[in-house]
Amino acid sequence: MRRRFSGGVELTDRQFSAQPWVYGTLILGRGVLFIKDGPLAGNPRPYGELYRPTLKAVAHGTISFSGIEPVGKVWAAQVWQCETYNTGTPPGASKKPDGTLDGPGPDTA
Repeated sequence: MRRRFSGGVELTDRQFSAQPWVYGTLILGRGVLFIKDGPLAGNPRPYGELYRPTLKAVAHGTISFSGIEPVGKVWAAQVWQCETYNTGTPPGASKKPDGTLDGPGPDTA
């Protein structure tokens, strides 16, 4: 997953592409979308929460959701772009302990 906005401001294409990919399981529950790495029960949600998510686009192995995300004490517009894979780490990348990817991203595979 990569975020398209930072603090409610849209990132440039270069800034967006420079972000590390966050890897995990996409979960929707009670109007909140989040990404979870590891066992689903009993652990905190490590990668942020997208409230009031709506499906924005599905194409070429990606799925995008728009919604609002808490940023400090304010709510900001956000779009999550997610690559879709069955299991495991995307081709050409290795997973670091914090859940981000190291090496070429899935868009280069």
